[in-house]
This record gives sequence, C-alpha cells and structure tokens, in this order.
Amino acid sequence: MPSHKVHRLIDKLILGKEYPHVHRWMDRPYKWLGKRHRLLRHDPFSLFLRFGASEEFLAGLLHILVDKGYSNLGRKSWKK
Repeated sequence: MPSHKVHRLIDKLILGKEYPHVHRWMDRPYKWLGKRHRLLRHDPFSLFLRFGASEEFLAGLLHILVDKGYSNLGRKSWKK
C-alpha cells in the first residue's frame, strides 16, 4: 500500500493542503484487520458520514483511488 507520505503528497499536489488525519482515520482498522482493513472506511458513503461535503472528503476519495491503483498495479504479472 502507498505510505501516508505518498497520500499527503497527492493531497498537497491536488488539493493544495495535506490531510493526514483523514488518512490516519481511514487506515486505523489496519491494527486489527491487517491487509483487509480496506473493507472499512474505504468507500464514499463512510467518508461522507465522517467528513461531509468537504476537502477532507475529497482527500479520502483520493486515498481510495490511489489505493485501488496501487493494488491493480501489484496484480499485473511483470514476468510475461
């Protein structure tokens, strides 16, 4: 998974400000779910309930997109 440093850099580039608390909140379930932590808090509905219509919500959406992109890249076989 991308580090929080990467998520914050993307926030800064696209939104003009970092939102570390958003990324900590989203990834907190990692402590008890491990790699399956994205089952929780990694959907637009959960983000909206927590942050409403705000830039924090947008930072959360970016977090989801970056995680999905990273996961998809990891699934490709480079040995072909």
